[in-house]
Amino acid sequence: MDMTVNNNPSPAPEPQRPIVVESSSSGWIVAVIILLLVLGGGFYLWTKYYGAPAPATESQEGASINITLPAGSGEPDPETAPVQ
Repeated sequence: MDMTVNNNPSPAPEPQRPIVVESSSSGWIVAVIILLLVLGGGFYLWTKYYGAPAPATESQEGASINITLPAGSGEPDPETAPVQ
């Protein structure tokens, strides 16, 4: 029986380097775009549902508020009159 001994062990595998994730600007760009879309959508909905009142039309221009006050008796009110 012929026996062959292989005395050449395979080389040891190189240790794996840790995976380092480099920061890139593409993630920041996506985050900023999403933030702008959320803010823009919120502004649109706010102005649509809680916006300023409608501008005056021609029939409302020059409108005045009329207040009717009761006529005075000419005598001062004893509760509000200054004490002399």
